Amino acid sequence: MILEDDTKPSEQFFKFINFGLRKYRDDKNIGSICGYNPLTPIPDKIDRIIISNYPSLWGWGTWKNVWEKYSLQADFHYLHKVTTIYRHIKHLRYTMYILSILRGVEKGEIDTWCAQFGFMFSEYKFKVVYPPINLIENIGYGDQGTHTKGWDNTNKISNIRLDFMNLKESYDKSFDLSRFNIERPNIYNRLIRKCKISLKIITK
Repeated sequence: MILEDDTKPSEQFFKFINFGLRKYRDDKNIGSICGYNPLTPIPDKIDRIIISNYPSLWGWGTWKNVWEKYSLQADFHYLHKVTTIYRHIKHLRYTMYILSILRGVEKGEIDTWCAQFGFMFSEYKFKVVYPPINLIENIGYGDQGTHTKGWDNTNKISNIRLDFMNLKESYDKSFDLSRFNIERPNIYNRLIRKCKISLKIITK
């Protein structure tokens, strides 16, 4: 189980990660159990485990056999990286975002480990288990963070109680699409977000 120093987990976070690690320990298709859900809970779907294609690293757990596949210096041909990531997540804007980080790592311009971990999921076609609600909060987010400067979209911890024994699996393509669009919005949405931030500053 991995927690960064600027994340604040709920009590349910630990229960969910441990629940997932036990439930999927023999499933070779699952690469990690994540506690962060960036989307607003859907009332009729809070009894469903979400199966996704890409990990979130704000509070997660995995197994030794998965971690052993990880390489801090992922050095692959550019075209191979593009096709590998895009085929797995099917979102061009987020693919290019990951590639920009990997290129910076290879050039020694960016010091991070998360993009390499995400690339590993595309390489081995791993799936990720998410909770139907958000269970962990990032309190070092935005301009004060190392890798989140200019970002203002983080989700708060949900107070909904999960019934762990009755959680059902659900693979919903809209989950990945929605979270990628939140984390890497298009030009129009970025402009709207900047305008809202500017208005907040002006009206303070």
